[in-house]
Amino acid sequence: MQKQIKTQKQQEIVSNLVNQFGIDGERILFLNSRDENDPWIPPSVLEQIARQMEGYRSSSVQHDKFIPQTSQTVYLATVTDSLDRVFTRSGVATVGEINNVLDEIDTDYLAMGRALSAALNAAGFNPVKAIKTVNFRDEAENERRLRPILRTKDLKQIHAMATEKGLMFGDDKTAYRAWLFENFGVRTAAILDAQTRSRVINLLRNYDPFLNEVSAEFREDAMYA
Repeated sequence: MQKQIKTQKQQEIVSNLVNQFGIDGERILFLNSRDENDPWIPPSVLEQIARQMEGYRSSSVQHDKFIPQTSQTVYLATVTDSLDRVFTRSGVATVGEINNVLDEIDTDYLAMGRALSAALNAAGFNPVKAIKTVNFRDEAENERRLRPILRTKDLKQIHAMATEKGLMFGDDKTAYRAWLFENFGVRTAAILDAQTRSRVINLLRNYDPFLNEVSAEFREDAMYA
């Protein structure tokens, strides 16, 4: 399949998605004839983005029906958040709507992506709208729009690292909150600014559960034991 030629605005949208979520920008296409700046993202990449959002739990996509009269296929996507709220939306694609340059994307795959995008958007885990509406000529406005996305990404990483380091056990955040209060004077990272969240991440990266159980006077010896 040949690469789709993108406009400058489309390339900027792709670059921002890649920078924020570490995804493969080559897989992002622009297929909406009514909005040339509306990116289509494959289902697997959408899930990769969603997993970086705090509160996301799971998602699934399944075929619903084919409509012979209109040559359309319909898929249903379901997204569940950490509060067990369920969001279900549909996605529709018409046979032959993609031009020959992009004929490797079949109708089913196109509908799956649309369904999952709609469900993630309904659940609040789809960052595409925020990225798409960024004013690339106004850095201050960019920062304001992207701040909530970056905050969510940081919190997701902090919670994942705290779990890995044994400070969080499922919904039990007691040890994590105690560690956070001891080092930063707060019991939730959600109120911290970006610079302080970065410090939290760095400190967690070097956190050693064993050394923190050893008294300060013996920690140096423990490091070489």
